Order: sequence, then C-alpha cells, then structure tokens
Amino acid sequence: MSDLIIRNISGFRRDSDANHKDPQLHWVRICMVPLTLAGIFIAARIAQTGILLTLAFDLMLCCLIPALFGGLFWKRSSTKAVAASSIVGLVLRLGFFVLVPTVYGADNTLLYIPNDIFSSDMDGWCTFISFGCATVAYFAVAAFCPRTVEEDEREQKELLSLEQERTISSEALYRRALKVQREDALDFYESAKKAGFPVDVELSQARHALDQSISECVGAVE
Repeated sequence: MSDLIIRNISGFRRDSDANHKDPQLHWVRICMVPLTLAGIFIAARIAQTGILLTLAFDLMLCCLIPALFGGLFWKRSSTKAVAASSIVGLVLRLGFFVLVPTVYGADNTLLYIPNDIFSSDMDGWCTFISFGCATVAYFAVAAFCPRTVEEDEREQKELLSLEQERTISSEALYRRALKVQREDALDFYESAKKAGFPVDVELSQARHALDQSISECVGAVE
C-alpha cells in the first residue's frame, strides 16, 4: 500500500544516480509509519483478526476485481470505467460498514452510525451488493465511454518509461552494491594497516577499485 501511494499516486521514482540514496524507498518507509499506526488503531477497536482480513478482502473485491478482470478480457476498458468502478465499490462498502451494526457476526465497535434503515440482517450481503454495483458501474461506463486513442498512447508511453526505469534501476543498484562492497574492503585493509599487517599492495588495489567505482557512477549520471 505504501509503495502504491508513493510511486503510483505521488509520482516518486527511483534515482539512477548511484551516489544518491533511493528517494522512492525513503518515502515508502516513511509512509509505512502512518499506515501501521492506522492498522494498529483499527485492530485495537475490532479485536477480530479474521474479520479484519475479510473486510480488507471485501474492499479489494469491490474496488479492484471488476477493473482487473474487465481490463484483462475486455478491450473497451477505460480510465473512466476503472475510476467509476472503484469509487462505487469503495463508497458502498464503506457506507454499509458504518451503517450495519455488525461485521460478519462481530459488533461494529470501530465506526457505527445508529440508524433504522439497516439491521444485522444485512451483514454478509453488503459484500455481494457492493461488488455487484461496482461490476455494473464498470461495464456500463466502459460501454458508453470506451478507451480513447490518447489513453492508448499514454499507456504505451508509460510502458516504455517503466522499461527504461527498470533497466536504469538495475544498473544503479548494481553500482551501489559494488561501491559499498569496495568501501568495506578499503575499510578492512586500512584497519589491517593500522594494526601493523603488511597489506600495502591490497590497500592500494582497494583504493584504486573504489576510485574506479566512483568514476563509473559519475560517468553513468553524466
């Protein structure tokens, strides 16, 4: 979830410069903190692990599954259809969650709004109703608002960008790992030199290898 928020929504991408730290990984780690605290809060309010897992599955089912399978097997899939399906599924499932007094047999102690419209008899049916409405919304919007040429071009551009990023990221990760390895080797031989061991040749080679790694990193960025 944190990677989805940072990469796909916020737009942070990996840095190909081996001399810099990866900003995407940095912000993913930061984003994990509030998400973890939110999970702890929800778990403390509803102390039923199985129910929480089922609720998470419900949200995934209602928000993602119609768009996932529709996009795989129907060429008319579009951004508007995916957005409509996700919004309808999310709103309905969360709406049922706060209006129905029980969650799969357990009392809703997290967020329940007392009302005379929905009773515990709706418990369980909320999933099917939300999923059905999200599926209908997806196919209805896709039928009347099919994907455009601009969406096809944007998709191909994004695929090309991802392929380039994957190649650059792999090379950058290799250069970072090699640089760290040579830094560790240099520290080892410097410590051995201070301790009185005859490692002048190895120390010179380690320094040369580290300088070479730094030059390669700078050359790759340029």
